[in-house]
Amino acid sequence: MTSDHSRNVTFSGAQIAGSDSPTRPSILGMTRQGVQTAAEVEQLVNREMGEGIHVASPDDFLKTFLPLPDGDKTIGQLTGKYGSEYLKTFGLPHGDATESVLYGMLVEAANAILGCCAGNVHSYWVSRPNTTPKSKDKSTAQLRPDAGCVLGDQRAYFRPKAWVESVLAYADAHIKYHGEVGEDLIELEKLSSIWWLRVTTPVEVKPTDSKQHQTEGSAQLCRYMRQVLRAQLDRRFVFGLLLCNHKLRVFFCDRSGLLGSSTWIDIRERPEQFVQVIVGLSSLSPEKLGWDPTMHLRLQTEKDKLVFVPSTAPNVKIEDYGSSAYETQWAIFMPNAHGSADGKWYVTTRALSLSRAEVMVGRATLVWLVKELSKRLVLKSAWGRAGSATEKDFYGDERLDHVGHVLCSATIGCPTIAEKGMPSLRGGVDSVWREWRDGYFEQSTVLKGRARSPEDSFAHEQGGPRATEPERPLAPRILTRTLMETYGWPIKYFKDLKELLTVTRDTIRGHRNLYFKNRTLQRDVSGGNMLVCPNGDEVSETHGELIDLDHAKKAHDCILYEFDCPSPSSVDTLQTYIAKIVSRVLDLKIGPVDRTLVDAVARRCQEHRVAVTIENIIRLFKRNPHLMLSEKRQEPESKGAFWARIQEEGTVAFMSAEVLGLTQYFGSDEVLLSRTDCSNSVPVHTAIHDAESVFWVFLYLCLTRRGPGGARREELQNTLPAEADAAYVKGVRSAVESFFDSPFEETVTRNKCFLFRHPSTFTIDVLPFIHPYFLPLEPLLLKWWKFFQIAYRTYDDVAQGVIHDQILDILDEGLASLPEQTDPVYDKMTKTELARRRKDLAQYDAFQVGQLLAPSSPTFDGGRELISHDSPHRFHASSVKPVPPAPQQPPSPTEGRTFKKLKTESLMAGGSEVGDNEMGNRQHIRVEPFKSPYPSGK
Repeated sequence: MTSDHSRNVTFSGAQIAGSDSPTRPSILGMTRQGVQTAAEVEQLVNREMGEGIHVASPDDFLKTFLPLPDGDKTIGQLTGKYGSEYLKTFGLPHGDATESVLYGMLVEAANAILGCCAGNVHSYWVSRPNTTPKSKDKSTAQLRPDAGCVLGDQRAYFRPKAWVESVLAYADAHIKYHGEVGEDLIELEKLSSIWWLRVTTPVEVKPTDSKQHQTEGSAQLCRYMRQVLRAQLDRRFVFGLLLCNHKLRVFFCDRSGLLGSSTWIDIRERPEQFVQVIVGLSSLSPEKLGWDPTMHLRLQTEKDKLVFVPSTAPNVKIEDYGSSAYETQWAIFMPNAHGSADGKWYVTTRALSLSRAEVMVGRATLVWLVKELSKRLVLKSAWGRAGSATEKDFYGDERLDHVGHVLCSATIGCPTIAEKGMPSLRGGVDSVWREWRDGYFEQSTVLKGRARSPEDSFAHEQGGPRATEPERPLAPRILTRTLMETYGWPIKYFKDLKELLTVTRDTIRGHRNLYFKNRTLQRDVSGGNMLVCPNGDEVSETHGELIDLDHAKKAHDCILYEFDCPSPSSVDTLQTYIAKIVSRVLDLKIGPVDRTLVDAVARRCQEHRVAVTIENIIRLFKRNPHLMLSEKRQEPESKGAFWARIQEEGTVAFMSAEVLGLTQYFGSDEVLLSRTDCSNSVPVHTAIHDAESVFWVFLYLCLTRRGPGGARREELQNTLPAEADAAYVKGVRSAVESFFDSPFEETVTRNKCFLFRHPSTFTIDVLPFIHPYFLPLEPLLLKWWKFFQIAYRTYDDVAQGVIHDQILDILDEGLASLPEQTDPVYDKMTKTELARRRKDLAQYDAFQVGQLLAPSSPTFDGGRELISHDSPHRFHASSVKPVPPAPQQPPSPTEGRTFKKLKTESLMAGGSEVGDNEMGNRQHIRVEPFKSPYPSGK
């Protein structure tokens, strides 16, 4: 990390570590605005590849992933047609730096190979290095692969293109046609646009195999592969090619990470391997190339009915996708149990969360709103760790108040990695670990070094010897789908302050139920996991529910503390102790202490070390009086008023706790009760972590929203009114950036630690910058913040049992004291939000499942070809020539020029102009009963 990322931001006199660019968009996804940049994609790739990659020998790689069918004669046909030396001269003769020459060379050779392939071909090769592939996602980074393999029937393009090129070659003799024909070629190039949705395999080209070019090329290629995963939601894995002059390296990426060929495929020396790569990537079944057979695309051009086909089907056009990935509709198979052949298909009405689709290493969670009869259901797909508990395991069978309800969770297909002899996406390929240093470079010799242990795998070393054994184990992942009966809107879409507080309170209630009834910690509380759920169809009457147990864990024990009152003799003794302590510490003579305070102290300390505890608590407040104040700035109190406030706030002070992050906020000299949540001084995630996350979500909304409905406040927009207060705007942006939106986790951690250790900065540098709409919540925020300060210093086993109740008391008090809102501006925003909700539910209800039509038997391929011999994707050998010769008698440019009318854009995007009679009649089958996508016996 550079020094630019660790500068300090001044918060009205307080120094808090952070970024000096408060307007920088976050790459963490929380507040993502605008178009993703190439630099951000690069950061994401390097982060995910930080633990390194794996490599396998080219022979093993090709045998496992890109096998040729028995008896394939493509190499023989290629040699017979173009001669045995055809590929012997591939590449730049002397490492010429003009890499653009390689683009056309690769594409011509690849398509020539396909022209000699006797099997079925569903993709073609093309180079558009100066054109960014199209995307329906407006935030897609503007990346330009040098070349690629793309789905589609290429005959309608390559034949006229070859004809135009032959005319241009003869242009000197027929100069009058040159301009007109050249325009035709340009028109063809425009029509044959490439979409990320249809890219099978991206390619990066470099002129040499130097360390620099290998590293840069592999890094660029990973960014393209990531983009494919981002666009193609039904993609389980993706291949990529790095061409360095005449040497080729093949990469494969599933959600366990990147796997590459360990050594080069030398096209000059091993042309048969190059042929195998080209044929495999262009003709293997879609399932073998990463497409998920349990997801079918809804053809949106079939407006009068719901028709679903694999997205790789020849009749699919770009227009069949939605206006965005969120509006694209799918039929998704959900098995009844792990590996079950029985199940149902669910049709998505729209996507709810796709922000993790592009993840190359991790869960890659996707969430849809789906339809079945009259129920609102949510279906989630995620690549969880193989063998780990599912969300259903954490939710349990019993319905819990204010907790989402899961109907079932089940795994789909094979894991990415498995033991020898067991099926997996990687097929048992042998691989070894290699470092990723902003890219991959395979050195000619292996450096010797000590063998690392699995414990080393979590500490990526930027220097030192490279590992020589596969000691960094990959995490085997398996696609897991979860069907949930809970539907609502993220808490940022609150309709008013009362609903915001109610949903927050219900989230704490739900977490309490999960913790004490299921012994489950959520561990990933965010705004998207705190839902505003309608009571039936009434969008103005709502409640809150906590969802998303992707990262949950089971707690070993939950503290159940009985609140038995101490005996009368104990009360008398404690009253005496407390009076003596107050006299010694505060030099005050007091009468009998209130019985409620005595009960609280006794319960909190379980009648052990009571005198020491109460003395420490009084000293804490004496040393840090700001921890007790409910006003932002208040004059120092007298000792008598100070003691009165201690009695008033006693229950809060003694019965609550909190911990955040992976490091303790306070040292042993500031902790009043022995911490029981730590292992070797490192806090273990417990219920209090999640409780504080709720606080941060609540504060984040107060800082970033301008009122009901989720609208982002003006100070965080790119354009500001001329009358905007520059200092105030800077304060707002700095607070949001430093505590929430910084792309660097270390910055957020440091800032929150600073805030806890210097709590007065909360009232100076954070609270003044909440949006004016949230001013009625200021007393609640102060009390909640004060609660954490006390809780951190008194965290033990008992505190875990009362943390939820203490926060609920604060929220209930906030609800009771909330004033009525009458501002017409905010009233209008509330009405707009309610109208949005009604429209959302109406769109769902209008999606009639009775119209659902789907293919009769979506099946896993199991190695069979999915494209019939009469398919329009079948590639004929006469389609292209590697270098079309200049004709002796050039065809007339005015004859046969119907190619200008061909709809080549839809063809190059995977569509087809062939009629249904040539395609085979589509089968329209009602959705019930559905057949399993698994072959029998699997």
